[in-house]
Amino acid sequence: MQLTHKKTYYYHIDVLRSSMLLLGVVLHAGLSFIQFPLGEAWPYKHTDNAAFFDVLMLFIHTFRVPVFFVLAGFFIEMNMAQKSRKHLFIKKLKRIGIPLVLGVLFLFPLVEFGLEKALNNNQTILTYIANFDGSHYATIHLWFLYYLLFFYTAHLSISPMLKKIRLAINKINNSYFALLIFVFMGYAILVLSFVNPRSFDGDYALLPNLGSVIYFLGFYVLGFVFYNITNLFLYIQKQYTKYFVVGLIAFSVLLSSRSYANIESDFSLFENILFVVPAYSLLVGFFGLFTVLFKKQHKIVRYISKSSYFVYVIHLPILTLLLSYLVLWEINIYILFSMLIIATLVV
Repeated sequence: MQLTHKKTYYYHIDVLRSSMLLLGVVLHAGLSFIQFPLGEAWPYKHTDNAAFFDVLMLFIHTFRVPVFFVLAGFFIEMNMAQKSRKHLFIKKLKRIGIPLVLGVLFLFPLVEFGLEKALNNNQTILTYIANFDGSHYATIHLWFLYYLLFFYTAHLSISPMLKKIRLAINKINNSYFALLIFVFMGYAILVLSFVNPRSFDGDYALLPNLGSVIYFLGFYVLGFVFYNITNLFLYIQKQYTKYFVVGLIAFSVLLSSRSYANIESDFSLFENILFVVPAYSLLVGFFGLFTVLFKKQHKIVRYISKSSYFVYVIHLPILTLLLSYLVLWEINIYILFSMLIIATLVV
């Protein structure tokens, strides 16, 4: 992967991005069945719950958003080799800014109504509208778009000044790749330890948490670095299984540690380390895995890949409204969980 203006389509990376987006549907479908209290962020909790969902949600949450921010930094850097900064800014403003604004204005009320109806089946749309309080508007599942607007704007503004950094990164020997990942891990651990221990949760407020912005900025910058490393994918294809093993071991130790902690307590420094290691290790693992699995394009996979962003943007109000009806059925929560995912994607 040289510094070049040649147009390249990284099919495997595009599929990875769409997979992370669609995993968001799985994540949100499982929030109603976890034991961990989410408070106002997700007020509905099913009368049945299981630790399985806590483990699954934490596992997905560990790497999904980090992978997405790495890919964002990767693709914008690639696009800047092909398009003007003005063109990219307008394109990103349309693709990200418009869905963000419309989502906050129109999707948030639908999501809130669906969750309230799940809590109280007697809730009607007219009652909800009559009692609607707009003072607690939130970015809901689109919070990462809010962050991306900040990152893209800053990146596009200073891009001409990054030429020397790009050339220096391009000369990095792959033998130093593990050290590079270790440095980014250290950055993330410092943020979680000294800025905000819950930075990895993101933030749904209209005024985002500074610690959260700084934490995810590290992954975005890593995407910038990834694009400018020569022969990155050839190296990752050979090494990704090692990163998977390290990530899964660290995550297993984290689960063991949390089993002895108060479920509502913040992560200790040790647990912050255990969270950050799989976040970075698994994202490298997935980069390599998708590079191996998706060498050839497939029409169906590409169609799903191209539609995944739109699906993710609109899925949450559909999911919560379906949830408000499906919870009335007295069925096993694992079946209910599966039905919720399938029904949302079908709609």
